[in-house]
Amino acid sequence: MENFLIKKEDDSIIYGSIYNLEMSNSNGGESKATHINDLDVKNIMIACHGFGSSRTRYTIKTLAQGLKDVVVISFDWPGHGDSDEKLLIKNCMDNYEQVYNYTIKRFSKARVFLFGSSFGGYMTLQFLKKHPECCAEKVFFKSPAIKMEKIFEMIANGEDMTKYSETPYVTPEGIEVYYEFYKEMLDIKITPENIVSKPEIFIFHGTNDKLSLFEDILEYKKDNVHIQVFDGVEHGFRGDHFEKMVEEIRKEIDMTI
Repeated sequence: MENFLIKKEDDSIIYGSIYNLEMSNSNGGESKATHINDLDVKNIMIACHGFGSSRTRYTIKTLAQGLKDVVVISFDWPGHGDSDEKLLIKNCMDNYEQVYNYTIKRFSKARVFLFGSSFGGYMTLQFLKKHPECCAEKVFFKSPAIKMEKIFEMIANGEDMTKYSETPYVTPEGIEVYYEFYKEMLDIKITPENIVSKPEIFIFHGTNDKLSLFEDILEYKKDNVHIQVFDGVEHGFRGDHFEKMVEEIRKEIDMTI
């Protein structure tokens, strides 16, 4: 794994990691890792983690392990992982844009794919809404938090949202979340009309998801939106269902011309 930093104009830092930039070569029984030249990378995926997670935890790490022929690039959302930047939607969007531009510039000959888990799916949809010119071939979501403002109300430790504006912040999942973040989500809700016609979108979702409700996801079904249903599965699924998701993602990437 290779780590990278992007210093922003306000001196805050974006912390990122790149998986699968080395390939293993066997020579006389001895295995040796060789760094892949940036211009030789064929497929790259920008993978966004969920709320309360980070770029090096289970979802991103296990996804990258299952997609060995795909270079996976991830970064910490503000207030997550190594980042001490204030968690605001505008900061999340700025970081996404900067990592996207870094990616397409550095790996200029690679096909680009996007992945978002939970809150990472929400921000990816916001990114696509703002940037319909995005060059992504296909987009993949694991339990996307499409109605994030509603989900946040559920996970905010039972906080009375009418009094939330009077408090400095709440700390769901140990993350400092200011009222401004919640207000941003109320102001920029994602509607079915916001789902762009390109690229193709693949959603992997459990019917027993108590956070991002399955019936909410069905509202966003379109010709270019494909939903893989995992019966009885909850929001943060792992194990066999995660492996099945990775297998399907790998097939879709291989079929991309």
